[in-house]
Amino acid sequence: MRKREFETDRGTLRYWVSENDEETAQLVFLPGLTADHRLFDKQVDYFAQRARCLVWDPPSHGESRPFSLDWSLDDLALMLEQILSREGFERPILVGQSMGGYVSQAFIRLFPDRACGFVSVDSCPLDRSYYTAIELWALKHREECLQKALPVLDVHPFVIVMAVQQWRRAQRNIRQPLVMQGVFVKFDLLIDAGVLLMEDEG
Repeated sequence: MRKREFETDRGTLRYWVSENDEETAQLVFLPGLTADHRLFDKQVDYFAQRARCLVWDPPSHGESRPFSLDWSLDDLALMLEQILSREGFERPILVGQSMGGYVSQAFIRLFPDRACGFVSVDSCPLDRSYYTAIELWALKHREECLQKALPVLDVHPFVIVMAVQQWRRAQRNIRQPLVMQGVFVKFDLLIDAGVLLMEDEG
C-alpha cells in the first residue's frame, strides 16, 4: 500500500492505496469515529492482491491530524470523491464502519452514480424514509417509552423499535421471542410495549 496525502483548507488527509491494475474491483475502506486505517488492516491484507484498495484516516483521526473539527458528513463525502477521482476509482465498493457507513451514504446521496456497492458495518440508515412513522416516534420518545414499558431492562434504545416489530408479528400470529445482547426479552412484555406505543400514537 502506498501512502498518499490530500491537502484541504482544513488540514491534510492521509490515505493508503494499493498499486494493482486499475481494471480490477475497487474497494474503499472507511473507518468509524475514533478509528483509523488500522481498523481494516486484515481486510486490506486479504483484498490488496485481488482488488484495488484504498483506506483513509478520516479527518481529525490517526495521521490526518491536526485537522479542523468543523466538517460535516457532506464535507467528508466531497473530500472522498476528490480523492477517489484523483486515484482513478471510478466505480468503487464502499465499505464503511459506523461513521464510515454514514460517510458512504452521504457519498451515495451526493454522487448517486459513482459507487457500485456499499457494505455497512455497524451503521444504520441515514435516510428517514427507511423508517416507519411509528419507529420514528419510538426513537423520538425512547426515554419515555423505556420508563413506561421496559423499566427492568438495561438494553439499547432500539429495543422499542424491535418491540413494535414484534407487536406487528404478533398481529400476524407469528410469535417469535427476541434475544438482544444476550438478554431474553419476554414476548408478553414486548407486546405490552407495542400496545403502549400504538395506543399513545393513536
